[in-house]
Amino acid sequence: MSLEKVLVVEDSPLTATIINDYMEDNGFKVCGIAKSFLEAKNIFEAHHPSLLICDIHLEGPKNGIEFVTEIKTTHPTTLIIFISSDMQNKVLTQAQQTKPHAYLTKPFTEQQLITAIKMAVIRRQNDHPSNFDLTDKDLEVLRLLGQGKANKEIGEQLFVSHHTVDSRRRKILLKLNVSTINQALCIASDKSWFHIDPVESSY
Repeated sequence: MSLEKVLVVEDSPLTATIINDYMEDNGFKVCGIAKSFLEAKNIFEAHHPSLLICDIHLEGPKNGIEFVTEIKTTHPTTLIIFISSDMQNKVLTQAQQTKPHAYLTKPFTEQQLITAIKMAVIRRQNDHPSNFDLTDKDLEVLRLLGQGKANKEIGEQLFVSHHTVDSRRRKILLKLNVSTINQALCIASDKSWFHIDPVESSY
C-alpha cells in the first residue's frame, strides 16, 4: 500500500495512542493526531495526508462527519476510514452519505484496522483508477476550465464548438467519478497533471 502520511482524528488520547502504535508497527507514518475539527483541518492543510482515520465525535462544535465532508470536497482522493462506538442509525446514515472507504466500530483490533485499510485501498482504486483513461484533449479542456474559462471561450481557443467542450466536460466528470469540475481539478492537482488553484464553478 502506498500511503505516505496518516492523520488520526480522535478525541480520546488513549484510543489515539493505540491507533498511532498500530500504524507505526505496520510501517505507516502518522503525520499528526487531532482532537477537534479545527486542529484536524490545520494538520491536514500542513501535511496533506493520503489516509484519514477519523472518529465521528470530536471535541468542539463540529464533528468528524463535517470534517470528512469538507475534505472530500477539496481532496476527493483522500482515503477515509471512520471509527466510532456510536451505532445509531441516524449517525451511520450521516456518515455513509460522505461515502467513506471504510467504517470501523470501536473497539477494534490491530488486525481489523489493517484489514480495513487494505480493503479501503482496493475500494478507492475502483472508485479512482490511477490512469483515469483521460486523453490529452481531456486534460487540456480541464486545464482551461480550471482557469475559469467558459465553454464558448474554450471552444474558440481549441477550434471546436461549445457543444463539443460541454460533451468533453461531462465525460471528464464521468471518468473521474466526480460531480463538479472543482473536484476534478483537486484530483488533477493531487496527481500533478498540472498546477492550478481550483475555482468555484457552476459546472
